[in-house]
Amino acid sequence: MKILIVDDEPSVVELISMVLSRAGFEAVTAATSPDALRQLHKAQPDLAILDVNLGVWDGFELLKEIRRASQMPIIMLSGRDGEDDKVRGLELGADDYQTKPVSPRELLARVRAHLRKHGYAGDESPQIKTLFEVGPLTLNLDQYSATKDGRELKLTPTEFKLLHCLMAQPAVVVRNRDLLREVWGYDDLSDLNLVRTTVHRLRRKLDDDPNNPTLLHTIPGVGIMLKVA
Repeated sequence: MKILIVDDEPSVVELISMVLSRAGFEAVTAATSPDALRQLHKAQPDLAILDVNLGVWDGFELLKEIRRASQMPIIMLSGRDGEDDKVRGLELGADDYQTKPVSPRELLARVRAHLRKHGYAGDESPQIKTLFEVGPLTLNLDQYSATKDGRELKLTPTEFKLLHCLMAQPAVVVRNRDLLREVWGYDDLSDLNLVRTTVHRLRRKLDDDPNNPTLLHTIPGVGIMLKVA
């Protein structure tokens, strides 16, 4: 199934595309409303994810144009969480509205839910990926195991969840708020010490020299990236 992603932030498009691709979807992208309309007719997507802020021709105008041609599910994204924007989007025909920063796990769940609601369930549903390999690291969700160079890593449940979150998005900076939401279930940035402490423990188990990490890289004030040199 094809998902149309319309956003003028390359980092957001890259993150969402990667998450959807890993879940078995085909990501089709556009940075402007005219590009999105061309992709709509060319690719015939099954669902669209639209950013509200697209410059001169915003996401609401694009939403109206798409609704004239298609009844596919549409999820709106916005950096604003005001009620007026949400109401406007839903009244114009959007099926859902999610506030940035995007939680990849939540967005993927919303995509699947809306596709099921519109009759795309059954044998065509994407399979959930359970095996991740990044450089010397392997993580298996079915077996609940993680190894480095074939050697088993003794991880706590929280460390395992954190490593899974990072291995699912290799070479991408996963923001601190998203890590808190994915691993701990909430996104209160006052609890960033949880992320720092867990990353420190995990780094000691992954890197030969934690003071000169080669796998887990901290981007101060932003988040964590798993990257193999």
